Amino acid sequence: MHDVARMKLEIMARGIVVGRQARDVLAAVSPAGLTDADYPTTSGLTLVLPGDVYVNAPVDEWYCDHPAAELVWSPDASSFLLTAGSEDVEVRALPLPEYIATGDPDFDSVRSHGDRVRVSPISGCSCNCAFCDLNLVEYRRHDVATMVRAVRAALHDAYLPGRHVLISGGTPRPSDVGWLDSAYAALIESSPVPVDVMLMPRATTEVIDMLVAAGVCGLSINLELYGSAAATRYCRQKASVGLDGYAAAIRRAVELTGGSGRVRSLLLVGLEESTGTLAGVEFIASLGADPVLSPFRPAPGTATAHLRPPSADVMEGLYASAEKIVERYGVALGPRCVPCQHNTLAFPAE
Repeated sequence: MHDVARMKLEIMARGIVVGRQARDVLAAVSPAGLTDADYPTTSGLTLVLPGDVYVNAPVDEWYCDHPAAELVWSPDASSFLLTAGSEDVEVRALPLPEYIATGDPDFDSVRSHGDRVRVSPISGCSCNCAFCDLNLVEYRRHDVATMVRAVRAALHDAYLPGRHVLISGGTPRPSDVGWLDSAYAALIESSPVPVDVMLMPRATTEVIDMLVAAGVCGLSINLELYGSAAATRYCRQKASVGLDGYAAAIRRAVELTGGSGRVRSLLLVGLEESTGTLAGVEFIASLGADPVLSPFRPAPGTATAHLRPPSADVMEGLYASAEKIVERYGVALGPRCVPCQHNTLAFPAE
């Protein structure tokens, strides 16, 4: 693994500290502030390292007690530098989108990460996963027309414009499934840019057919944890779907889209043994989908808030083994969108 890739892993594991002058420059650039307490793996400061390597760097978190590097501002070079020991690396720091600073409630359903605008039709979640903070938020549906307007505005944000959309957010209550499907269709059909949907498998694969017919670009059907003991412990409702349920949904999505990176399934790194995660990589890859390795990051208020992210050594070993698996199946470690790799064990294709 090259030095920049290893630096990304160290940052994901231990975070960074931001020097005072760097904070002042960032505050002057972005009216929304330094970081946004959005979702655990997207709540840091997104940096672009050499080679177009994106990383979402934790800042000011309790587990950043031995930070991997310091972000400083170099007036002479008019640029940000990451200093790690005697090494200085020039980086870009992405600002938060301008719409966050407005406090406009019409934007409650959207957040921007890299070049992606994420829209959440539902706040809260009907699931109660131990690693996720969505279930700490009051459950409510967002107005579809308001979401459509908010997405269009976010795509043209002055500070962080988007190039594609991800419909994500909480899993609906059974009574809201029909409404959510209508919201999916409306958001896809109204979007001027490609739209992906992240969703949990259902009893049948009809929703996959509907989304493809509506024009969805990609699908994320996230397994989260492969081993039954870990899955039952940390995400009981998702585990109840069973591997057969995930396989049916992923297989149908690949059949209808052709795969080639359009179907992904995320695995959390650090909450089960690496052998279990790698078995999950094999399971997903064998279905023709891209596995996505997302390192666990603790969220305040959750049952896993006291656990540290996995170490850089654990991540590097897992990445090397997973690369060999996906190569055998002709898929890739996703996501293939480079800016969207900021919180995953993935790097730009060489």
